[in-house]
Amino acid sequence: MLIMAVLATTGSAASAETYIGVAVGTAPSISNDTIPNPRNDGRSGRLVLGQAFGFRFGTIAIEAEANRFDMVLNGFPSSSTMLGVDAKYSFPLSDGFSVFGKLGLARTWLSEDGDGPNYDGAGNGWYFGLGAEYRIIPLVSVFVDYERQSATISAPNAGAGDNFEFGQAAGMFSLGVTFHL
Repeated sequence: MLIMAVLATTGSAASAETYIGVAVGTAPSISNDTIPNPRNDGRSGRLVLGQAFGFRFGTIAIEAEANRFDMVLNGFPSSSTMLGVDAKYSFPLSDGFSVFGKLGLARTWLSEDGDGPNYDGAGNGWYFGLGAEYRIIPLVSVFVDYERQSATISAPNAGAGDNFEFGQAAGMFSLGVTFHL
């Protein structure tokens, strides 16, 4: 009922579109509540697939996201992969330029690539992002954003009892391109 009322007061949707985006990010700033001295080991990458709905007051989108980055845990190389679903709100500022915020839920997998303690595991968490986007031409836009992820990882084979759990957070800036289909 509430959704119908909002749609009725905003008029018909100006547009609905599907988009795909790719981004390359900075090496993430990593924090961990248990494992000492985590550090990044290279850049981050992200792939986004979304469905956006345009209204007079801005654009609301539902996105699926995948991203990955490498890091070092306890001196051993590891990688973190995240799959998530978020809601994104974009507010237009001028012709082709907008700012956005997003909030989502995620599943994160951690894989150790070395012969050290086995921190392989997975966990659930959340993420948020803030950024700006500029539509160069109708089918292509560029964006810059900051995204922060947080998850509780459960690593059953870490050798610290039955189930070793720790919190992990990572934040990164990204530059990307979006193709509007």
